[in-house]
Parts: sequence; C-alpha cells; structure tokens
Amino acid sequence: MTTSMDSANFYKDLQEVLEKDFPITFKEIENGRLNVDWTYLISPEVVEIPTAVRDEMKNAIQSLFHFSRNLSTPPSHHIQNDSVLMSYDFHTHSDGRAKLIEVNTNASGFLISCFAEAAHQSKSYFDLEAIQSLKSSFLLEHSKGSQSSETLQIAIVDDQIESQKMKFEFYLYKELFEHWGWKSEICEASDLKLENKKVMTPGGLAVNFIYNRTTDFFLTETSHQVLQSAWKEGFAVVSPQPVEYERLADKNRLIEFQNTSNLPKPIEQVLLKTYDIAHFTDPDELWAERKNYFFKPKNSFGGKSAYRGQSLSRKVFQRMLEDDALVQEYFPPEKLKDWKFDIRCYAYKDQLQHIAARLYQGQLTNFSTPFGGFGPVRLKS
Repeated sequence: MTTSMDSANFYKDLQEVLEKDFPITFKEIENGRLNVDWTYLISPEVVEIPTAVRDEMKNAIQSLFHFSRNLSTPPSHHIQNDSVLMSYDFHTHSDGRAKLIEVNTNASGFLISCFAEAAHQSKSYFDLEAIQSLKSSFLLEHSKGSQSSETLQIAIVDDQIESQKMKFEFYLYKELFEHWGWKSEICEASDLKLENKKVMTPGGLAVNFIYNRTTDFFLTETSHQVLQSAWKEGFAVVSPQPVEYERLADKNRLIEFQNTSNLPKPIEQVLLKTYDIAHFTDPDELWAERKNYFFKPKNSFGGKSAYRGQSLSRKVFQRMLEDDALVQEYFPPEKLKDWKFDIRCYAYKDQLQHIAARLYQGQLTNFSTPFGGFGPVRLKS
C-alpha cells in the first residue's frame, strides 16, 4: 500500500482533475447533491502486466468480435449498429496466462477509471487516448442511425438511477457529451416517451441516441416499451443493444464457445471450462468438488448472486441447482500486495480502447474496501 501521504496527494490530484475538467459535476458534489467517495472508487495502486498478456487479451477480443458475427441472432438481426462500452473481464496469472471471466455489454467504470490515468499522467482528462477513442465510437454508432446528419442528442438511461452505486458516472457522461457539443439528459428508461416517432425525454429533449445502461438485456420489461420501440423501429440509435448482448455477453455463449470445434486459437486460449449445472448428473459429486468451481446465475451482472464454490452453503447450492446456474472453472485472480485484482478491457467492436484494473479484497469486485477500486494498468516486458 502506498503511504497515507501518497494516498492523500493522489486523491487530491483526482479532485483537481474533476474540478478543472468537470466543473458542473464538481459543483454538484460541493453542493451535496452528489455523493462521491474516491477511496472506494479508485485505488492509488498501479498494476503491472506483461505486454504479452495485454496482447493475448487484445487478440482474444478481436477474435471474439469477429467470430460472434457468425452466430445466430434474434429476429432483430436487421439492426446494424454495434454496442459502445463493451467490456471483457479477465483474471491474469504471473506465468503469463489470461482467462476470460465474462463479457459485459453495459460496462460501468470507463470514465471513473480514466481519472486514475489523468492523475498519474498529469494531463488533461480530454487528452487521454481512451477518451478520444470513446468519442469516436459514439460518433460511429450515431452514423448508423436514420438521423445521422443531426447533432447527437443523447438520453443516458437506466433504472433507479438515484440508487445506483455508479450514479456519479452518469453525471460525468452528461458533462462529457456536452463538452463535445452534444445535448444530453439523464433519465429513467421508463420515463422515455414516443411522440410522432420521436423519442422524448422528461425534459423535452428529442433524442436520436440512447446510451442504454439498463440490465434488461433483451428489453422485454413492460417499463421499457419505448426503449424497445426506439431500438426496433430505428427511432433512435440504442447502444448497447440486445443483439450484441446475445452475441457476446449472454453467459450461454461461454458454454457454446467451449463446444465449438472450429474455435479460433486466441479465443480457445482464454476460455475457462464452463458448464450448465445440469451437466453434472450427480449433485453430490459436484458438491464434493465445489472448491474447483465458481457458480453464478446465467443472467447475473456486477457479481450479483455469484459464489466461489468453497464459500457456497448447501442451501445456496440447492438454489443454484434449481435455477439452472452456470458453473465455471475457478481460476484465482492475481494479487498485488494485499489486493486481488482483475483486468477490465473496454472495447468497441474489435478495438481495445482502455484497460483498467479492479482491485478488491474478499470474494468479489464490489468496491466496498477503502483504497480499492479502479487502478491504472502499466505494461512491462
């Protein structure tokens, strides 16, 4: 761990970056309307990984994207846009291996983790390569919509935003979009309205782009009817979107990839053995071997209801059997001092945009330990 003085200076630098580059969000915090505790979001630790490991993850992401284009898609296969802010989460090992834990279509933390980079590099937030790449991805997604000639007008949507642990980031996106000259509004997905084939926010903004952070991955909930119509009918670009979830982030894909005979080598190298729990015909035998596995619901996100086998109670194990859970080979995370960490790779299409470490203690990356959270990644030979 860095010394307390180093940590104090580090968090002071973060605050200065926020005040300089995001003055509106900074004022929301100063006025008490937005609560942010940096020590739970960003770690002063710097994680080093070999360049070869970065390349292995990068090659896997490229292969996964292109391989997924050949997979079956739902009836809305005519949707032409992809998805901004995909993430691929890996565990690494000191021997140079990287293993894919899961893929996410609505990954959080991109903007928050970039603060660590800005502070460590002592440069403007907007000059970071990751931020420039992010802007390009939104512009490219917008270009695929029917209103591509118009300036971006973006609704940033989720459910129960006020209770979100990452609510801070919604404000950052709004201010960042407006810094780029776009119009933006944060709102509940259920509050979107459809008027004369235009998607309207509660504040009266006619949007042509919806940055979708909901975890209703297929947009089937009744409260998301406008969001689904906007996506299917092309009233606005919706990104991330359900087709991309099914192609890559649906955890059933991990099982399908494993059973594919022509799987490209870059994908094969990073896959962990993954099964339907029904694959194990003898529950007692699986219970006896549970320490070798990680258990999670197929539609889980953010580590919810995910368990390391050794900490699984018999009651929860029984629930996993009944819920047709996913069982994944356990590959322990690498450690830095007292911290475990995983590597989150943010990507657009087949391009790696940004890498961040997530440092934690305990079983999951739950941002509940002071001086944990996102940390910058540096490459070593």
